[in-house]
Amino acid sequence: MNPQELIQEEMAQEVIKIFGIGDAAPEKQATLIAQLGENIYARLVVSVAQIVPPERHTELEQLLGEGDLEKLNNFLKPYIPNFAEFIESEVKKEITETKALMTQGA
Repeated sequence: MNPQELIQEEMAQEVIKIFGIGDAAPEKQATLIAQLGENIYARLVVSVAQIVPPERHTELEQLLGEGDLEKLNNFLKPYIPNFAEFIESEVKKEITETKALMTQGA
C-alpha cells in the first residue's frame, strides 16, 4: 500500500468512526465516504472562489484542473495564507453539516 492509499484508508476509517457507520454494509460506507468527499471538494471550490478575485478565476480553474497542489498552494497564498488550515476548517464544517442532516433524516 502506497502512502496515498494509506492516508485514504485512514481517512475512510475516521469518517466511519465519526458517523458511526461501522456496522453498515461496506457499500453504504463507501457511498457515504464518496459523497462526503464530493461535498467537501465542492465546498472548498466554492469557498476558494469567493475569496479569490473574479479576474483570477480562469487561472484558478486551470490550476484546479491540473491537480498540482504545489502550484495551487502558491497561487492561493496571497489570498489564503495557510491553505492547510483553511482545508481543515472547511472539512470540519462539512462534516458538522452532514451529521446534522443525517440526524434530521433519522
